[in-house]
Amino acid sequence: MYTKKNTRVTFRSNRRPNFKRNNKELKILSKKLKQALGVGGSIKGEEIIIQGNYRDQLIQILTKMGHQVKRIGG
Repeated sequence: MYTKKNTRVTFRSNRRPNFKRNNKELKILSKKLKQALGVGGSIKGEEIIIQGNYRDQLIQILTKMGHQVKRIGG
């Protein structure tokens, strides 16, 4: 049986603990990431969910955009 894995991108800020990205910002970033990878995805809460396993590519794209990226988990 084939199970599909999705990649989740969660935003956190160490400098401002109460920092929350607004939905408009997440939608814009989500669209850019999905277009760069050529895949679908969605937004759930403060997470952008990208269909498929694109973890390494997402790290490169977000780093080029100027975001500080920390890989968590396997």
